[in-house]
Amino acid sequence: QKTFSFQNESVKEESKGDDGNPFTD
Repeated sequence: QKTFSFQNESVKEESKGDDGNPFTD
């Protein structure tokens, strides 16, 4: 299970949104 830290490199890789938040567009 992945932990979402919004400025984390892992989240940036998988981010779907332009603000770096994987839950929003």
